[in-house]
Amino acid sequence: MNAAGLLLFNGGYIYRLLRNNSAQLGIKWSALTLLKDVGLLAPVTQKQLAQTSKMSGPSVSVAISQMVKDGFLKRKLDPNDRRSSTLSLTASGQQRLEREGRQLQESLLPLVSQLGPKEIDDLVRAESILSKLF
Repeated sequence: MNAAGLLLFNGGYIYRLLRNNSAQLGIKWSALTLLKDVGLLAPVTQKQLAQTSKMSGPSVSVAISQMVKDGFLKRKLDPNDRRSSTLSLTASGQQRLEREGRQLQESLLPLVSQLGPKEIDDLVRAESILSKLF
């Protein structure tokens, strides 16, 4: 299998694992991804968020409306375009993102604990390479 095939196969496995674990935490993977993106990019418009997340505009709109209603995101009029608003995390949204992130990391510990020191070093190097792609 070539590198692209390995990335597809193993990336899909990790995605399914994290998506399933996030569902057990009571948050959809897409919502958690959007919270993370808002945390990294804020202030960010809904349009920018849809482009970054590779999600459809309507899907992003529904998720954002729910997270604003739940108190995880706040909207503010975009000073550069009064027809648009920017999004940022609330304190509650930041806490939720940190808590869910920790719990998802902990859910991967049983997998990582099976690795030896060299394999862990390889994994760290692989993350550095993958971060250049995404």
